[in-house]
Amino acid sequence: MEYLDFELELGSGQGPNYPVSVRSPAGEIQGTMRFPFSELQLENQLQSLEIALLESDGRQFGTRRRSLSPDQMRVQAFGQVLFEALFTGDVRSLFDVSREEARNEGKGLRLQLRILCPELAALPWEFLYDQREGEYISLSTTTPIVRYPEILQPLRPLTVSPPLRILGMAVSPTDLEPLDIANEQQRVNRALADLHSEGLVELTWLTGQTWGDLQRAMLREGPWHVFHFIGHGGFDPHSDEGLIALADETGKAHLLPARQLAQVLSDHFPLRLVFLNSCEGARGSRLDIFSSTAATLVRRNIAAVVAMQYEISDQAAIDFSRSFYTNIAAGTPVDVAVAAGRQAISAYAPTTLEWGTPVLYMHSRDGRLFDITLRPPVSGERQLSQHYDAARQALEAHDWPKAIAELEVVRRINAGYRDVQARLTEAERQQGLAELYDEARRLYQAGDWPEVVAIFARIKAIDPAYPDPEGLLRSVRDRLQAQQAEDARQHDLAARYAQALTELEAEHWPAAVRLLEQIVAEQPDYRDAASKLREAQQRQLKQPYAEAAQDAQRFRYDAYISYVDREPDASWVWETLVPRLVQGGLRIAVSGDVKEPGVAQVVGIERGIKQAKRTVIVLSEAYLVDHYADFENVLAQTMGIQEGTYRLLPVKIEPIDDCRLPLRLNMLTTLDLAHPHRASREFDRLVQALRGPLPG
Repeated sequence: MEYLDFELELGSGQGPNYPVSVRSPAGEIQGTMRFPFSELQLENQLQSLEIALLESDGRQFGTRRRSLSPDQMRVQAFGQVLFEALFTGDVRSLFDVSREEARNEGKGLRLQLRILCPELAALPWEFLYDQREGEYISLSTTTPIVRYPEILQPLRPLTVSPPLRILGMAVSPTDLEPLDIANEQQRVNRALADLHSEGLVELTWLTGQTWGDLQRAMLREGPWHVFHFIGHGGFDPHSDEGLIALADETGKAHLLPARQLAQVLSDHFPLRLVFLNSCEGARGSRLDIFSSTAATLVRRNIAAVVAMQYEISDQAAIDFSRSFYTNIAAGTPVDVAVAAGRQAISAYAPTTLEWGTPVLYMHSRDGRLFDITLRPPVSGERQLSQHYDAARQALEAHDWPKAIAELEVVRRINAGYRDVQARLTEAERQQGLAELYDEARRLYQAGDWPEVVAIFARIKAIDPAYPDPEGLLRSVRDRLQAQQAEDARQHDLAARYAQALTELEAEHWPAAVRLLEQIVAEQPDYRDAASKLREAQQRQLKQPYAEAAQDAQRFRYDAYISYVDREPDASWVWETLVPRLVQGGLRIAVSGDVKEPGVAQVVGIERGIKQAKRTVIVLSEAYLVDHYADFENVLAQTMGIQEGTYRLLPVKIEPIDDCRLPLRLNMLTTLDLAHPHRASREFDRLVQALRGPLPG
């Protein structure tokens, strides 16, 4: 079909008014468009539109409605308001006359939008709805909508002798939402299989996913006529520029700005068409009309760019691609091919609105990108042989998608040709295994170890000998084992930490310190164990002084001296022991001092021992045979047993064989104050013991 051009230019305006210039078959005119939405209203409309698009895939819900859904009604109303604002007065009259003139001549009417105002360029004009005709303008092949930036030198069609060579690139970085690129590659291969079998299209998938891989393909391979990209796209509001997501050497996202993509692609002269099957490849900026990826590529002498201004479902993208490429390979103008692709989306899912997602930016007057010169057909046997050999080479190279595409061509022509069915079955099996391995790799990089093991279980169920060249399963098992060990260690740390808190609450400082020291030594940053340890250590250091202070309030004396009041024991006690203890700041009671006149001696002894924290017994040969002395130490030891403390503290003032001591005394640690070398040190130990808390 031939087309007449209806050129409509929107300039920059003031307030809601924008200048409109029209050049058409029916004449030229200058007018004004009054924009129908406030800024807030427009924002709400666009948000509602995007939600409607995401929720409108009829196949997703398995429904077919005869009446319009609320989503469809909102989008239709939005498109109608835009249409009536743009096509008003004389502008509408020229459009109607031009469309009628085109119909009379058996032609279509191409609506070329040249929008110079950035905030208007960002709007989805593809949803213009003419209520009089009851249709969206862009959904008809007779009225395609083209975004046509003002560029001085439109490109001429490139003469191509088939096949039309397409370079495909599918990218799914590991740190972005995963895309089923292997499955989509296979679907595109199948969609183009007939064209491929007829020698009209040759699709080559780039094996790498990096910028360097794309640059090498453009510089050293080709020629390429079309670049088809599958992956993530977006818009950077900081740099005000569109971008696509390639991968870096580690597999993570490398966000490539549109201007850098344009540098690589525009230097490849035969390239005329770029297809961006990315989620937001056509979204522009309100600050720069050429900031979207698509418009930037057109400005850099790419004849046409098809991109997506909203996210698009996998199935809608496949339906569009199949119809679009069939028409391009037939030499159809690109704008007509886009309109046919829109119709394909709508035909397969009548309730969807996704047909409005593709946007065409064009740098060609009549939309013809290629002059296709047909070659004589290849004989049937030779054609089968060529495809079979290509499939065999692809199988040897483990290029399963290409092998499947070639073998399906052979099978469609002659299902009994050689072993085509067996090879196709094996290629599909290997493709399925490769996809599973790719999924295992993605899950491995995401750290989802149990799912990796589950994927490998599925792989081994299909092919027990399937290789694992990257050692993913072995690495995952090692990691899981290490993780289990770490989990056990953390569980043990948690148990010890809980016990330490219990000891702290009970003021059992030594036990708390021991547990916390173990925890901090094993994992210094475990919770607040370090600070809890410092607290417990400080409380432990203060505990003896606190207990000693309590003992000072509880007892009148620090020590009761039990000795035999005969020489030489008496002189040693009064001249050596007592002065030394008093000098150490201790409160001392001696057995003779606590006896009260007229009171039984045992009563005085009992009072003295009760009022003293410790009872020091001065052991000598005379002490061992003295009845009162024996009474005193038995009484002190009995009190200690009843209290659960050690009140008795024996010291030697002359050499005594330990076997001569009663068993109850022999079990206690005795200080030897008569030792020629250790006496001074033993005296210090005695003072320290009497100063400290009563041991229990």
